[in-house]
Amino acid sequence: MNILYVCADRGIPLLGGKGAAVHVRAVTTAMQALGHRVTLAVRRIESGNRAPAVHRIVSLDGDSEVASRQLAGLIAAERTDVVIERYSLQSGAARQATGNCGLPLTLEVNAPLAEEARRYRQLTDPGAQEREEQTLRSADRVHVVSPALLRYVQAVAPGIAVRWIPNGCDTGAFGSGKGATAPGLDGRLVVGFAGSMKPWHGVADLLEAFARVSAAMCAPAGGAAGGGRPDDRDGREPVLVLVGDGPEQEALRHRAQAADLAGRVVFTGALPHDMVPAYVRHFDIAVAPYRPMLDFYFHPLKIAEYLAAGVPVVYPDQGGLRDLVGDAGLGYPPGSSEQLAERLAVLLSDHPLRREMAGAAQRRADELDWRRVAERVLAFAAEPASATGSSRS
Repeated sequence: MNILYVCADRGIPLLGGKGAAVHVRAVTTAMQALGHRVTLAVRRIESGNRAPAVHRIVSLDGDSEVASRQLAGLIAAERTDVVIERYSLQSGAARQATGNCGLPLTLEVNAPLAEEARRYRQLTDPGAQEREEQTLRSADRVHVVSPALLRYVQAVAPGIAVRWIPNGCDTGAFGSGKGATAPGLDGRLVVGFAGSMKPWHGVADLLEAFARVSAAMCAPAGGAAGGGRPDDRDGREPVLVLVGDGPEQEALRHRAQAADLAGRVVFTGALPHDMVPAYVRHFDIAVAPYRPMLDFYFHPLKIAEYLAAGVPVVYPDQGGLRDLVGDAGLGYPPGSSEQLAERLAVLLSDHPLRREMAGAAQRRADELDWRRVAERVLAFAAEPASATGSSRS
């Protein structure tokens, strides 16, 4: 098939480091690798990571009318069979172009963006929610990445065919090779986080929890953290590795200089995404410490990547995270740094349990490869209108 994938979001530079950009590059590369011809039209390209291995990359104009004409021209020139758009607050040109060309539009929804903008970015646009709902209703098909988003789309666009297709990861990159080496890591138990250091990602909570458990484990005999079988401790001191950067990085670095964390936290800073797997493979325990959220809608790439690397995962028990992680990790009540510390203590002090969960992680990751995700997305996008429906794929 000839596929046109559109990302009109000015906040997602194609070659940038955020998870949304990783997703765009990965899913389109996987579609091309399946034997299809993929044209990728994006609002921003920039630099920092390798370009996706697709047939063609086009820079999309910021004016919706101009962009619509661009897309219509691409549809004709590339003899496009399927158009998929990553939903954004700037969506609209793809719907206009596909309507003019007589093609259906499949909308990929990764977040309720109007609510997200209001809640986390303090953006006040009274018409954003209405435009979002209209965008969803005007699509021919919608696929979403989480159960919460499935419910959301079904509520605001009940007549639209919608499918839940979870996110994926590069299982080959994360599942093989050596771990990265860095000063302060050798011979230590590594607790790790990889991603953007934004407030709702909860990295500050992770620092507080790690300070508590590491101080206990490094205390003299009799002061070790509880929760594991004492005979299973291997004597290694723990270190926390934070891979990535973000708006909270400066405050986190300042906190890490305090006496209870000094020498126990390593910041890598921003890295090209193809360097991240080596660090994640070095983790003994991986953490996704999201803050409590009503209707948690994420299907985090980081957790899929942790699983692919065969690393036990500690996560807040909200949304669909328990189903995603299963027996490959431990959940805790969202927002409780005390309970997060307790889960870390259990895994840090119990090597057999870590090994058991590592095996479970690798087994769960088998279904998460981007090629499998791309197959599901394209099968849904190519279904006859009468065959589509609301379901999980």
